[in-house]
Amino acid sequence: MNTKNSIFGLFCLFMTSWMLMSATLYNFEIINSLTPLLKIMYNSTYQNTYHVSMSSNTWTLLLSVTASSIYIGAIIGGFGTNYLLNVLSRRSTMQLTHIIHIIGVLVISVCGGFTWSFGAIFIGRLITGISLGISYNLPTMVVAELSSRGSQGFWESLVGVSGLFGLFVAVVFGNPKVMGNMELWPYLVSLSIIPSIIYLIVSVLIPNTPFYLVRQGKHEEAIETLGKLRISNQVNVTKEMEA
Repeated sequence: MNTKNSIFGLFCLFMTSWMLMSATLYNFEIINSLTPLLKIMYNSTYQNTYHVSMSSNTWTLLLSVTASSIYIGAIIGGFGTNYLLNVLSRRSTMQLTHIIHIIGVLVISVCGGFTWSFGAIFIGRLITGISLGISYNLPTMVVAELSSRGSQGFWESLVGVSGLFGLFVAVVFGNPKVMGNMELWPYLVSLSIIPSIIYLIVSVLIPNTPFYLVRQGKHEEAIETLGKLRISNQVNVTKEMEA
């Protein structure tokens, strides 16, 4: 059985494999570039609140909480992925994950950017961590269900490549001479919502996976969807469904 992904199928696979992981890992890495700025902001907020300078121990504690909050969120997201997949469709779960990511980023860039509040940055990092935890599981599973058997390895590996691309962009744009400075850092953080917004706009075109549709008892819709995702005749599409 020789089936290949159609142009439409390639589009769906790229949007699924690239957008989420690149956005979440960009946000994960960006904290390293912002560390010197966080110290200035946290110290200013601390002085305004307690009327004393922040000690080195306090700074270490606040930085540790800032860094670790995304891991806490990632654990929640990782464990919650299976629950979401049981109550939502594949597409709805992807959409929700992007929305969670956008909310977390806006909490950091808007609330944290205006107030310099370490509490806002903690919460924003926790929320984006949830989307990060989901992104380690969801895109790989969805592309495996969308792609033809011969191309599954490529698309699953592209999920990892997209994450590395996000890390690379974060390092480049996080340079103080680019956007990693006090004036531009909220915009630097906000860049990671661009892939999520793009996905949410085009997601109305992306179907649920044939595997999911079969599990829901929608066999005819699954065959129709698979026909759109593949360059193949009806016989081969039917054989792939039966396999």
